[in-house]
Parts: sequence; structure tokens; C-alpha cells
Amino acid sequence: MPGPLGVHDHHELTEAQRDTLRYIERYDLRAEVEAAIEADQVPRSDAKSAERELKRFLAVVYLEGGKAGALAPSREVDALWHNFILNTRSYHRFCQAVYGEYLHHVPAGGEADVEKVQEGIELVRRLFGDVDERVWKEGFRICFVPPKLEGPTT
Repeated sequence: MPGPLGVHDHHELTEAQRDTLRYIERYDLRAEVEAAIEADQVPRSDAKSAERELKRFLAVVYLEGGKAGALAPSREVDALWHNFILNTRSYHRFCQAVYGEYLHHVPAGGEADVEKVQEGIELVRRLFGDVDERVWKEGFRICFVPPKLEGPTT
């Protein structure tokens, strides 16, 4: 039986990791999803899947940390993430609960190279077994700094 968010059984998780994944899975993003639909960023037909894929993306960042450095969301998942970030109190609360700090978004200037895209997709597949091709159709872009890996600010 798959774990929270559909994580593979063979991926060994501590009870604390399972609890965190359940927290991510149950987090209420209805307002952010509706905002993305109303702004024509996510088709209503893809909304439920896009929400799940955003939660999976955030879970991969949690589970893989620095190993997920090349991973970034598709346009639809990124649109949901933007709407989540704009709900500052909720996003801050979520980040503190999941990462212990704020997960920064760093806008990408362009598409990641093919190798990095494939690495990101394979990381999601390794953890969850699949990716929703409709939602990830435009691939991954580099656009976040993994927690605890940022350099000092000057």
C-alpha cells in the first residue's frame, strides 16, 4: 500500500517523515487552486492533479533536500506554488512545519537543460512511481534554493 502522496513502499521513511508527508498531503490549498483556475493558469480539468503534483514537488524538496537542487515545477505546478506563496501567512506556516525555514522561490530565466529535466522527472518517479504527464508536460525549470543550501547574503 503506497504511503502519503503515493510515495512508494520501498522508499524507507521514518515515522516523522510519514507524518510530514501526511501534513503536506492534507494541507488545504483550495483557495490557491481556485485562484490559479480563475487566472487561467491551470485548467479546471487539471486542477486536482496539479495540486497533487505541487504537493509531491514540495515533498521531494523535503525528502531529498540538496539532491533535489535541479528539480523545479512545471508551469501549472509553478502557478499553484506562486498562489501559495502569495498567501504569506499560510505559506510561512507550511514552510516552518515542513522545512523548519522558508522555502525560497528563485525565478528561472529559462528552461533547464535536457539532462537536468530528466534527473528531476526521474527523482519524482523514483519516489512516487509516476508523474502526471498532463501537468508536467512543459517539464521542469530551475527555480528554488533548497533549504539550508543558500549561501550567505551580503
